[in-house]
Amino acid sequence: MTAVQLDLFGEILAAEEESRTVTDAALAAERRCSETRASLTYLHHRTPAEERAQFERWVADVRDPADAAATTHEVRSRTAVARWSIAPIPGGWAQCVDYRLDGYSQGATPWRGPYPTRDLAEDVALARLIRTFGHPSNASGYPGVATVLRQLTRRAEALR
Repeated sequence: MTAVQLDLFGEILAAEEESRTVTDAALAAERRCSETRASLTYLHHRTPAEERAQFERWVADVRDPADAAATTHEVRSRTAVARWSIAPIPGGWAQCVDYRLDGYSQGATPWRGPYPTRDLAEDVALARLIRTFGHPSNASGYPGVATVLRQLTRRAEALR
């Protein structure tokens, strides 16, 4: 073998060893993920009856009282709308948000709570909307989104 062939052979062996090391690390990470996923599934598994009971408690404790007493706020531009609602519920305050971005994206959250104060509930709702409207995929190239984001930020600053 020539010196060049020996150098190439050495590089090939080193690359194969590196490949084995990377493969071993990937397999170990996959095993850890599988173990974690299995333990989480076990820890959070509920029967359909338990899921139904939890939903019915949420309806009675949060959704229905919030729907009955909600105050809704809205910020809009030509192409984007952000809406949030705040409501007193037994044990505190609840909030939910709803938004549409330039006709290509929309989302909403269910009523969440209880929060100890109205300001905290509103601050959480505004923070979610600001995160959504401020995300780089939403904020660039859509002037209506930027307008709503500015208005939301001003409203959040006024709470503080």
